Amino acid sequence: MVNGHLSSGRCKPSARAVLIAFGAGEVPERRANLPLHQVTIDRFFFVESHFRLHPVNREFLQWSPEDTTLYCLLRIWFRLLLMKKYVGIILGIAFVHRLVFLGTRQLWTDELMQARISLGGSASGILQRLREGMDLASPLDFFVQRGMAILLGNSAWALRLHAVLFGTLSVWIFFRIARFLFGEKVALYASVLFAFFPLAYHYSQEGRPYALLLFLTLLSYDLLLRQVYGGDRRWQGWLAIAAVLVLMLYTSPLAVLVILSQGCGLVLSTLWKPAVGEDAAGGESGSAPVDFDSAKWSQILLYVLAAAAAFVLFFPWMRYIWARPGIAPASEILNAKLILRIIKELGDNSYPMAGLLLIAMLTGIRALLRHRRSRTLWWLLTWFLVPIPALLVLEIWAGYFFAVRHILHATPPILLIAGYGVSYVGERLTILPHLPYQMSSPAIAYAGLMIISSVYIGQAHSRSEPADWLGTANFLRQTVRAGDAVSAPGVYALLEYYYPGLEGSRVDDLDAGAGMLASEAVTRRIVVCYDKLYPDPCGGFRGAAQKDPAWGKREFKSFSVFLRAK
Repeated sequence: MVNGHLSSGRCKPSARAVLIAFGAGEVPERRANLPLHQVTIDRFFFVESHFRLHPVNREFLQWSPEDTTLYCLLRIWFRLLLMKKYVGIILGIAFVHRLVFLGTRQLWTDELMQARISLGGSASGILQRLREGMDLASPLDFFVQRGMAILLGNSAWALRLHAVLFGTLSVWIFFRIARFLFGEKVALYASVLFAFFPLAYHYSQEGRPYALLLFLTLLSYDLLLRQVYGGDRRWQGWLAIAAVLVLMLYTSPLAVLVILSQGCGLVLSTLWKPAVGEDAAGGESGSAPVDFDSAKWSQILLYVLAAAAAFVLFFPWMRYIWARPGIAPASEILNAKLILRIIKELGDNSYPMAGLLLIAMLTGIRALLRHRRSRTLWWLLTWFLVPIPALLVLEIWAGYFFAVRHILHATPPILLIAGYGVSYVGERLTILPHLPYQMSSPAIAYAGLMIISSVYIGQAHSRSEPADWLGTANFLRQTVRAGDAVSAPGVYALLEYYYPGLEGSRVDDLDAGAGMLASEAVTRRIVVCYDKLYPDPCGGFRGAAQKDPAWGKREFKSFSVFLRAK
């Protein structure tokens, strides 16, 4: 019996009764006196172990107002366990999907650069190499990778496994955010899309910081949205947000873009005034809230303090980044081709996949506007749209190049909006005031098409090798013998990952003539030129050697290997 609501063995318990039975404590007055079956017309709230309230869609639970209280509670509990099982299945599929082909593709240039640094021995050695090595890098992911290498070794799959784990955990945090915003069914659907999202899959198989940055970005949004709208006003929540922001900054300076977009989302949520007839109470009389209330200025101030604390704690490393001059000559110019490239790369270099995502995103924007969830939409649009122009301005000013991995952290809202929109596609499209219980056939077809396309892109990516480091290193292993002098300007350390014995033959000799062959101790010279280095350290040597018949040449993908005997 709950609050004495019994009637001939059947019951219609109040919302407060059921929520108290689930351990929620007090319930907002505007929902407290509604009969439970009226509350479930749109959504009601239940409490997880940490006593935070989350929306759950009533159609998914299939509540009957004629059920007994005990039966109702048991049925809800069973449905919630079923949802958790579905989440576990999605996470399992995401993990297996990311493990497939993990070690098939050889480490590419940036992965080799990170591996060289992270395998550099002591913590001080890693930090010193990092200061002298990669441009604008933060150290956290390097130490995580080092820990995995200590446990599992230095193979390609071991150096990438931490990215697989963070990529899988990102699906779980994504589900939490989607459930908080849209309810359980949309969250399950959107999470399936995100689990197969080609970019998330791609960078979950790469030994670089982007999977960790994506995970921390999702975690920061999860904490922030719950702190602002979840009824949790404890100061510990702001401390947790500050801690995650610190970890993000120590993962990548790109975290500055995340902080910028979150600040914009808070400000717009505070300033945005709903149109006439649109308010937090939803679009229909008596329906439950479907959109967020305005954020408070005090919450903006608390977020600014949390971000400021994060920057203060990041300052010791920021000094090294600011002092480093490793910026390339201007390489990006804002033009139509760059915009088209961004669109293509959102689909992992596939226009059809990018088209699928953008069509679903536009459908989701329409659905959110029709359902009067403008503040939710503003949060998601600022997450996606604010970092892109900010990044382009920064990279064009600095002369750096654009790569889609720089905005990977800004892609989850595409899937959140797309999942919401496509899940509403059905016979009545987005006019439905409430989410249908059954997923529409177009939504299922869309998910199937995206999964098939994603698997195809993934297996094609596993066979793509931008540079044949392994083949070049194996050629040197089979060719180099005592008395050989090997020059590999700019790439010695990277080739040594695949051929550790190269170190004993290293010399710095780029003379296009005989060079060190004049020494009795040297019988052959080998010069390895990496074709994708700018400026090219082999520039002067390469042209002269190609004209000299004394030099033989062997080509690998992105490499030219020259050999000359006495």
